[in-house]
Amino acid sequence: MKSKLFATIKLLNKTERRAYEILTISLFAISFLGIFALRPSVKVVAAYQKKLNAAKTAERSLTEKINSLKIAEANLKKYNSEVEKVKIALPDKFNQSDILKQLSFIAAKNKTTMLKTEFELEENKEPADIKSVKISITARGDYKNIYEFIKNLETEQRYIKINSVIIQAEESLSNAKIEVLIFYLNYAKR
Repeated sequence: MKSKLFATIKLLNKTERRAYEILTISLFAISFLGIFALRPSVKVVAAYQKKLNAAKTAERSLTEKINSLKIAEANLKKYNSEVEKVKIALPDKFNQSDILKQLSFIAAKNKTTMLKTEFELEENKEPADIKSVKISITARGDYKNIYEFIKNLETEQRYIKINSVIIQAEESLSNAKIEVLIFYLNYAKR
């Protein structure tokens, strides 16, 4: 086989031989270039392409999160006043002096005198997140004013549940025994 190849090469004239040599060297150079120069470059480009795809995915994810946070912020601003109303209706601690001030203000507004106010902490058998305090109020005033006092207790911002009302009507003034429950959050157990 070698002899045939050499015999063929010898037969070729110098120009043809020169053309085959250049072709062989060119093929070798292209192979060498492909192996040692282009292959690493292609690997680097592929690695950068993967990083670019990962960065685009991360950017889309972050954009979605930013949009979600903007929506949440808008909702928070929208419902902030509602949250404040809930905090007023159901405070996070029991404060007897604040409640007395609130009741006295309502009574004075309705021209009713509070003769006696008793507080009794309701004991729950199970630990609860919401505790209640029973308040017994003895009030004196005109029947209409007592009625307005009770009505204002029901419409007060702080949630007040009226359990019972007993009114003893007299000629000009009436006495009322009102039992109410107020509630507060119990954070002491947490």
